[in-house]
Amino acid sequence: MNEDIMLLSNKLVYSDKLKVGAESVGTRKLELPLREKAEELQPWLQEVVDPTRSVIFVDTDSLPARERRCGSLIDNELEAELVKQSVSALSACGVASSDIGVITLYRQQIKLLSRVLEPSFPDVEVLTADRSQGRDKECILVSLVRSNTGGHVGDLLKDWRRVNVVLTRAKAKLVLFGSRSTLAHNALMRQFLDLVEDKKWVYKLPAELGESLQEQAAETQGGVKKEDEDEDEKPLRRGGGALALRKPLVADVVNSL
Repeated sequence: MNEDIMLLSNKLVYSDKLKVGAESVGTRKLELPLREKAEELQPWLQEVVDPTRSVIFVDTDSLPARERRCGSLIDNELEAELVKQSVSALSACGVASSDIGVITLYRQQIKLLSRVLEPSFPDVEVLTADRSQGRDKECILVSLVRSNTGGHVGDLLKDWRRVNVVLTRAKAKLVLFGSRSTLAHNALMRQFLDLVEDKKWVYKLPAELGESLQEQAAETQGGVKKEDEDEDEKPLRRGGGALALRKPLVADVVNSL
């Protein structure tokens, strides 16, 4: 994978033990066959598709991009709209749908993203972290979902194994959408935020974007039936007993059932 993308996992998980196998891999950039189309995009989308930005954290704090909760189910409408518009922009610049992947840790967000993307981009895979293993893509878009005034992050973003999977699926470009103020309440994500800020990989969305995004989201999104438990609320069990996360591969299999 690209060396900037690898740096995240290297610093947060592997204590700088990872090494780039070849220069051609470490310097890999996302190719935009129709790069001239980027000039027609909104400024924030130009930042998202820019091949020189191998890692970009898109901070949603200036927008009314709050999570929605119904029981144990959580999703985020505006983040889904941001992801949709980013996929559309990448596609307009010539990136094949098969080279784009979308990851989120929440099953309800999976449903929302699938509903939003499937009509126009049926070949863009929308995956949980567990199911994304082995599904590396040139460009990965990540919806972190959690955005609330209480700083509640949930259990999934405290799990370094899942976070590491999310950070290492992209070969050339990694785009993450999330609320900095919410994520900063979690130690692991705070380290991530410190790193991307130090590297100047943060893009804060302009507040004036909020109203148009809400209107566009209302046009494309309706109610999604809430019938399953969310991953972070669903205990991992095997034979009636709790399954320890010290066995991530087994946990992934059980969690995907």
